Amino acid sequence: MRLHIICFSIVTVSLFTGCGFRSHRDLHRSPRMSYLDRVTQSPDEDFSFRLAKTHDLGDHAVGYTLELHSQTWRNAEEVSHPLWTHNLQIVCPKQATGQTAMLLISGGSRKDQSDGPLDATLLQLAEATGSVCVLLPNVPNQPLAIIDRDDPQGTQRRYEDDLIAQSWVRAIDERDPDWVVQTAMVKSAIAAMDATQAFLNTEEAGSIQIDDFVVTGASKRGWTTWLTAATDDRIRAIMPIVIDTFNMPETLQHHWGAYGHWSPAIADYTSRDLFKAFETRRGNLVRNNVDPYLYRERFTMPKFLLNSAGDQYFLPDSTSLYLDHLPGETRLRYMPNTDHDLDFDGDAQPQGHQSATESLVGFYKAVENDRKLPKLSWTHAIEIDLPEKRARGTSRHAHLSVKCDTRPTRVTLWQAYNPDGRDFRQSTIGNAWVPTPLTPTSDNRAAGMIDMPERGFRAYFIEAIFPVRGQQESVTFTTPVFVVPDELPYKDKPIR
Repeated sequence: MRLHIICFSIVTVSLFTGCGFRSHRDLHRSPRMSYLDRVTQSPDEDFSFRLAKTHDLGDHAVGYTLELHSQTWRNAEEVSHPLWTHNLQIVCPKQATGQTAMLLISGGSRKDQSDGPLDATLLQLAEATGSVCVLLPNVPNQPLAIIDRDDPQGTQRRYEDDLIAQSWVRAIDERDPDWVVQTAMVKSAIAAMDATQAFLNTEEAGSIQIDDFVVTGASKRGWTTWLTAATDDRIRAIMPIVIDTFNMPETLQHHWGAYGHWSPAIADYTSRDLFKAFETRRGNLVRNNVDPYLYRERFTMPKFLLNSAGDQYFLPDSTSLYLDHLPGETRLRYMPNTDHDLDFDGDAQPQGHQSATESLVGFYKAVENDRKLPKLSWTHAIEIDLPEKRARGTSRHAHLSVKCDTRPTRVTLWQAYNPDGRDFRQSTIGNAWVPTPLTPTSDNRAAGMIDMPERGFRAYFIEAIFPVRGQQESVTFTTPVFVVPDELPYKDKPIR
């Protein structure tokens, strides 16, 4: 009786490759010049900024709040607030010598806060990185009413996914890609970079030269991070957080095949039947401007994808649908026992494990200072027995091993088990991720063996913490999340 081993993927961080255990039916190339390109590269006559406040931060830094008008999106007969306004915050450590800045794209709502204090997270990042850090709030500009037949008086104030989804409805109904609000979200990020460079280069700000940016943001702002990187060549690196909207048709089929229904978290889209529209020409008018996968050839810059293993929006193994199609160097980190809110303070992580913020700082400092980042490669294999051997009760296993080019300070195998379904949302299984320490060999390899469940599904990944030569801050990278059995229980159920 022979034991057959099938290797699902062998992947390196510097160039993701694999033996392709899943067929990718949608391999469209990025549009040579999409509407997203045209609108973001066109100047807006209402772009302006002014210094609203200077913040005295003592001997170590100075801060500024700029009142930024990033653009006019639509008109007053179509939306409640066409002029997009932001209180752009900038912190400049006085010891900063680099010409790279971090741009943090944030959410929030439309408020006049020009006289308010600087954001605490912005101050924390500037102090930790010693670099110019910029906060762009209110992306998208919200609340915003879309005036249409459902709301002729413009009284329904929309936020977040509700706003985005309704903008897609108008884009599809009117065959007008300008209604896709992500185009305006990207344009606001570009305007923030324009304003930052122009203001800091003034004598009033000390004639600071900023040449490029490392851009980050979470959720919809992570989405904006990807699309901004696709359209602006000032992006040195990106750190998108808790966003997995790559290869949307495949990702959505994967979602349905795992759950047999849509997660309530994405109800703003499913209640409008928007995902079905991607099968139509009109729906592709939206997808062409929002799916980063269509622009993947442009993502040659360093990338750090920071995701939750228990996200209520996205499946933890969705990266299998696009990871090996990304050019350049890509690092990945999944955080266990978190949901879409992630864990920026480290409260949900065991002692000795990094918070999300610490991971971001470590990656950013390495990129800014041209330091070599550690590389993590992995091999994944599943034992497949003949039917008669399985019938005798012989258990099967999966094997996940990693190889590092730098000696890791800690290696951990994380596993979560759900006996009832292929569902690893934290809202479903709670804090079910269990760590197992792994000891690396002398040549910096480590391996874990995962039991194949008799019923249900098991998810797992390996996490490694590395030092970075030349800096105190460490970095944490992981393999993708794998699931066994590797099957979708509802793949044949018609999507509704």
